[in-house]
Amino acid sequence: MGTLELRSELISLIESMENEILMKAIYVMITHKPVPSGKGLKWDELPTALQKEIEEGLEQAENGEIIEHDEVMKNYQKWL
Repeated sequence: MGTLELRSELISLIESMENEILMKAIYVMITHKPVPSGKGLKWDELPTALQKEIEEGLEQAENGEIIEHDEVMKNYQKWL
């Protein structure tokens, strides 16, 4: 999946998302800033274990240690 396809897929997923907590967590993960409203989930408010998992995931992505969405879907199709 190329950059444009990935961007489009992410936008589509976010637009269809209804879980506000998840959206706030994604915002914090991407921007490393609190949600602008000030009422959102702040990085420091996330459980330490979740912070570590997010940081590890970001580091893996930066190192190219990712699995394409299509590959994941192919591997887990039998459970969906």
